[in-house]
Amino acid sequence: MAIKDDIDCYPHPTKGASTWMHEVRSVEKDAVSVSRLRSCGVILIGKANMHEFGMGTTGNNPNYGTTRNPYAHERYTGGSSSGPAAIVASGLCSAALGTDGGGSIRIPSSLCGVVGLKTTYGRTNMGGSLCGSGTVEIAGPIASTVEDVILVYAAILGSSPEDRISLKPSPPCLPILSSPENVNILGSLQLGKYTEWFNDVHSTDISDVCEDVLNLLSKSHGCKTIEIVIPELHEMRIAHLVSIGSESLRSLNPDIEDGKGVKLNCDTRTCMALFRTFTASDYVAAQCLR
Repeated sequence: MAIKDDIDCYPHPTKGASTWMHEVRSVEKDAVSVSRLRSCGVILIGKANMHEFGMGTTGNNPNYGTTRNPYAHERYTGGSSSGPAAIVASGLCSAALGTDGGGSIRIPSSLCGVVGLKTTYGRTNMGGSLCGSGTVEIAGPIASTVEDVILVYAAILGSSPEDRISLKPSPPCLPILSSPENVNILGSLQLGKYTEWFNDVHSTDISDVCEDVLNLLSKSHGCKTIEIVIPELHEMRIAHLVSIGSESLRSLNPDIEDGKGVKLNCDTRTCMALFRTFTASDYVAAQCLR
């Protein structure tokens, strides 16, 4: 497995794809999720590239080079977990660990044709990651199959006694969907279909395949699909931006004010300038909406 460059993997430095974070923050031990992977016998092949500090959805990184999409080298992988998705898609390793606060696992997984899981917040321990003090980001797996994603998720799942934010208690185990005794577990699921987003694709080939999957889940496994509408979507997007932006600014601000801000790339500087316009009242209002 490979580990995204905002998660500690001792003894390697955690740079967050910046040129200086390793100068102000030392890595003394593995992140909790990485430690759990090691205990399962996982072989770690290295750290993976990303969008600087996760502040972008392309994976474009002038500091260390932009990760290329294995299927089309002139195209982006998506971000911010660009390296993990590309490594899995290219077959260099069977899985990778990324982080996601606003699509950073899901976007590159989609663009690279692999499987990515954005877990429920609090299911995985964020200790030992650059985004560990926030209330939005999670650590999650990227792999080539759903089964492999389940295996990695099962390995990193669970809170620690000292982690006051993690959900407790965590499930003791996950169902093995391919085993005969658990096939019927899907029948208890109710699937929400937001048609406006479902059909918002460049090609009907995509929506047709997704429709076929829904029909398969319904006819073969008894799942029920219902039409849903997501209310206050615009307001939720703003609340998310204020939340993740304010927390990102808080975690980086001491170092940026100490002269490191000039070393940030253009994307990150633009984001930080926007985040500085948020007030404490904006943050509280965003939490009320959450």
